[in-house]
Amino acid sequence: MIAVRWEFEGPEHDLPAVQTTVERILGRYQRAIGGIRCPVHGAGPFLCVRGQTAEELELTIEPCCQALIDETNARIHSRRRSSVRQRPTRLIPRAERRRVSR
Repeated sequence: MIAVRWEFEGPEHDLPAVQTTVERILGRYQRAIGGIRCPVHGAGPFLCVRGQTAEELELTIEPCCQALIDETNARIHSRRRSSVRQRPTRLIPRAERRRVSR
């Protein structure tokens, strides 16, 4: 589970839009990094929500240390590789290549 740290200082009427945005972001990241724990501290990454308005919202995933950064990056990259269908590479003979003029 990804914890959320709220540092949003905007008006109350922006809060529903901000909460909806945060829920969507959490859903995406939860699948990829929700179960990750720091091998040193045992903590998981958290989502930090900052901003003054919904239009200027800043969302960042923040770790406790470099070990968690490394673990998180490895998990994200392995999920990205497994979710992207690889197409076979087609080599184009030199005679068939087009020359692009500028």
